[in-house]
Amino acid sequence: MSASELEPGVPECAIRVIWVLAGNAWLGSARLKGIVVDDYFRTRKEGVFSRVAYMPPDANYLDPAMTWRRRAWRPLLKQGIDLVCFQTRTGTTETFLKDCRARGVATVFSLSDLSIENVPGKVWELSDAVVVSSRPLAESVGTVHPRVVLIDDPIDVPEDCTIMPLNGKSGNLTLVWVGHQDRWSDVAFVRQVLRGGEFDSFSLKTISRHPQATHQWTPSTAWEDARRGDVAVIPADLTERGVAKSSNRVACFMAMGFPVVATPIPAYRAHIQHGENGFLATTVEEWRECLRQLRDPLVRKRVGENARNTATMKALRIPEVA
Repeated sequence: MSASELEPGVPECAIRVIWVLAGNAWLGSARLKGIVVDDYFRTRKEGVFSRVAYMPPDANYLDPAMTWRRRAWRPLLKQGIDLVCFQTRTGTTETFLKDCRARGVATVFSLSDLSIENVPGKVWELSDAVVVSSRPLAESVGTVHPRVVLIDDPIDVPEDCTIMPLNGKSGNLTLVWVGHQDRWSDVAFVRQVLRGGEFDSFSLKTISRHPQATHQWTPSTAWEDARRGDVAVIPADLTERGVAKSSNRVACFMAMGFPVVATPIPAYRAHIQHGENGFLATTVEEWRECLRQLRDPLVRKRVGENARNTATMKALRIPEVA
């Protein structure tokens, strides 16, 4: 991005925001905490001038080391940037933040995971605020920064992308799991739930960049692949790191009208009323009991419709979050 890009058609009263990301659209945190919000502001022009100014070159994974140079960012800051939302932590990040502070540009650090120990002290010091996406994460970050803002991740599923059940009244249900390749242990847990003969007619669709996934995850195909199924399964760790996750996966499946079975971490409990618009389960037997109930097509239909109509789903659409 060059300084000249800021000039044409920018209203005098506009808030000028740039995004400094630690990945591209293939990285969930960069997509949800930068790219989709920037796209919304750029297409709606609602008094906010927004540009993604930096993302790592060819970074399909988290790359927190900024390689941006002063000669590139200084002309941008001189154009009257009001706010920088950033995710990087190392590399030239500290120098960039010092330049922002010198010019009176507000800085907001976006953090998605419980990785406080990996953030240099100067990044906390030079950040005017920190945005996080779950209450447990907010509580943890609050121990190192005085101003923490909780903004849940937006639903990035198109509103017309809804569930397409595969088996109707049949008991041969297709379970759908979407997740990071590092969370492949979640798939092993679901397979453990399905063992023993009772659920032999069920199949498991996995959408991930893991080499053993049934469908490879891409930003453009993930939700189109995911919508073809009967029940979404979303296990999670009940560790300190696991319970700090955002609601995004549960929220996206609920917005599509899926009946969901999920581990009761705080972000999921905030949206799911057990047995009404989804199911919460911890042990293998609890998961099996939920799947037994979901054999009934009327239960799947009722729970899925309730999920899609849940008030908090509307509050997590991009216009509301932005």
